[in-house]
Amino acid sequence: MRIEEACAAWLVTITNATNATATSTVSRSNLPPILVGAVMRSCMASPSWSYESVPPILCAGEAPLQVLQPGLKQDTARNGVIRCPDDGYSGGVPDRSDVSRCDASGESRDELAESLRFQGDVETDRGRWQLYRQALGSEDHHPLLLAALRHEPDPQLVLSVAYLAISMLPDALHPAWTSVVPELLRHKAAERSAEVSMLRRAVVGRLASEEIEPTSWTNWLQLRMASQAIDRAIVDDLADNGRTKRIRNAATLRSRSLAAVRTDAGGHAGESLGDVQLDGILPTASGCSDENKTVNGSVVVSCRDLTAEWQPTVTEPVDSTGLV
Repeated sequence: MRIEEACAAWLVTITNATNATATSTVSRSNLPPILVGAVMRSCMASPSWSYESVPPILCAGEAPLQVLQPGLKQDTARNGVIRCPDDGYSGGVPDRSDVSRCDASGESRDELAESLRFQGDVETDRGRWQLYRQALGSEDHHPLLLAALRHEPDPQLVLSVAYLAISMLPDALHPAWTSVVPELLRHKAAERSAEVSMLRRAVVGRLASEEIEPTSWTNWLQLRMASQAIDRAIVDDLADNGRTKRIRNAATLRSRSLAAVRTDAGGHAGESLGDVQLDGILPTASGCSDENKTVNGSVVVSCRDLTAEWQPTVTEPVDSTGLV
């Protein structure tokens, strides 16, 4: 049994029978293959989903998948039971050796390599790092990657993959990646998740005043705030008081750049030329978009780092929406 299929069955059952008080059975053969990946991603995005607190599979066998509704418990692992996420759930969590006996998890790394047609050596740390990075680039392979990380023998490698995933994926998906990091290092993944979330708010000017405490930020966050924040006060503070020379230099360059930027206080820029900082960038889980009517200019919106660039022209009026 594949872990995606189990989670897909769980989500479909819960969605269609939220208030049920009895168990229900979903045959694996009834799961549309095209539905598996998308539903698994939705499952991971659920705030209550945790690989550590709620085991996704307990040694599923060949029998039809039995799915419990929220609030119900079953201790046996014989029939392929999924423990449904529930805030009040207090059941036991099997250790790694217990989970590794499950077919769905024990072979996840090899299955991941085969699915990606990976040619490297998965017996080495370097080879597995390359495999995991390749898998991160394919959203459909994230479920298998998460399963493989639960059994990765190198805790630092798991943390490195979690760091990369956190930097790439929307905040709502972070819990699924922090939860696979071994307990002794999990606080580092949680800290990075909070930092990435803060940085994403800073680059669109939505950082709360109580969050602006540069002296409490790590070097990682200071450096990125220095080069990406749009608040002049933050940047100038880091230019003077950044913890390292690299941070101070980055902030100094950023401050000079911001000094040449004129904020668009409302409406479009009219016929004026020069740099304009847009005030309506809309970040979403799948990227961002913005639409601006301009005269004698064109607008480019960058979805990767949520910044905008004004490119003045002197030819003819244009109305454009640019998505990068």
